[in-house]
Amino acid sequence: MKKVISILFALALFSCRPSSNQSASESSASDSVELKKQEAWESAHRLDSVEALLAEEGNEHDAEASASDKPARQYSEHELNAIMDTIGQRLSKCKELSGCISSYCTVANGIEVNFIYNTAERRRLFRQKVYDAPILKFVGPESPIRMSKTGVSDTLGISIRPTQDVFPITAEEVTFILKNNSSSELTCGEHCEIAFLDSEGVWRKLPRNEMFNDIGYEVDPNGSRKVSGRLNPKAFPTPATRYRFFYPIIHNGKNITLMAEYEMR
Repeated sequence: MKKVISILFALALFSCRPSSNQSASESSASDSVELKKQEAWESAHRLDSVEALLAEEGNEHDAEASASDKPARQYSEHELNAIMDTIGQRLSKCKELSGCISSYCTVANGIEVNFIYNTAERRRLFRQKVYDAPILKFVGPESPIRMSKTGVSDTLGISIRPTQDVFPITAEEVTFILKNNSSSELTCGEHCEIAFLDSEGVWRKLPRNEMFNDIGYEVDPNGSRKVSGRLNPKAFPTPATRYRFFYPIIHNGKNITLMAEYEMR
């Protein structure tokens, strides 16, 4: 018997709205030198598919010259809500940014736009075709961060395997089979993380839409469940390489991170 408990998860503040264009991470132990290298990742360490995406990155300052250079005045709650409505309407019609934004929400005297992959070109497009004002704040990764997380594929009679060894790089989701061959039920949800192996042999977190429904599922002994991870190939072109899928579960009160490896070609 499966019990389902559903609570809507908000990525940032409760006032965030998911983008109309589409439906616990560990910190790296690397030192400050590694963190500084992140900003140079695109130019020194990019894959071919990502390189095309960032072709105009060199003109960042010119591309973002806009009303953002002016000081922001105080906006009322009514004004912010009206701007949010305008953004939603225009964003739904902007094909260039379709699938590239996970959410937008009100913050202290401003509006925060969360890009799945944050580039200068996308910020320019947003200001040009959606909305432009000093109150806009753009967030999201500007380069894939290093990921040192690990997990197990099989433990205590519990295992996870990909439904296929190789997925196409155009896929918008990857799927897995979770099996519970233990003597106790386990609890799982929809949260997952995905890492890819870059050309220098470094595992990096794949930029994806991080919003999900916080739902609890119970898998009985000798039961199984199909789980999936959504991808965003338009927001971040999926590199042809090896991947790791991390999936947290709870078994007998213990938190366990399961991991499955696969490829995308």
